[in-house]
Amino acid sequence: MRFNANTALAATCLILAAALPISVAAHLLASPAHLVAKQIGLPLSSTLSLPGSRFSALQWTIVLLAGLAPVSFMSVALRGASRCFRHFARREYFTLAVVRGLQGCAKALFIASALGLLVVPLASIALSAANHDEHLSLAFNISSSQVLLLLFAAIVWQISAVMAEAVAVAEENSQFV
Repeated sequence: MRFNANTALAATCLILAAALPISVAAHLLASPAHLVAKQIGLPLSSTLSLPGSRFSALQWTIVLLAGLAPVSFMSVALRGASRCFRHFARREYFTLAVVRGLQGCAKALFIASALGLLVVPLASIALSAANHDEHLSLAFNISSSQVLLLLFAAIVWQISAVMAEAVAVAEENSQFV
């Protein structure tokens, strides 16, 4: 049996799709509250930013939902990529199934990256409100890697739309032969 990079990539995507949400949840639950508050961007004046502080059940729920939302869509994107690689391994390149897998991957990746931009502001407001801080805190964090991921997802989404049109035209033309 010959090594097939596409089969290996399909398996890797599936493993990561399963492991990523679990590892993020474990990391969030294992991290002290003050470090999570710092990562979210709560100000040092917040009592949650103090070493030894603890989250309430509501605050942990907010942290987990905020942390797992983008990762869940990234997991969906990885499953879509895995489907594409399985088709590539069977030498299927320009089929409707490949296009749908690519579209699903791109859409989920776009949503994951957009949610990644929104997590910090929404979580900072929710945590400061749940902590009954005197003032609501709004933190915002954006990096070039987040913007590039959003752009890449949009590009792949558009390419998959063009590929869908090409598949439709090819199927239409095959009926004339």
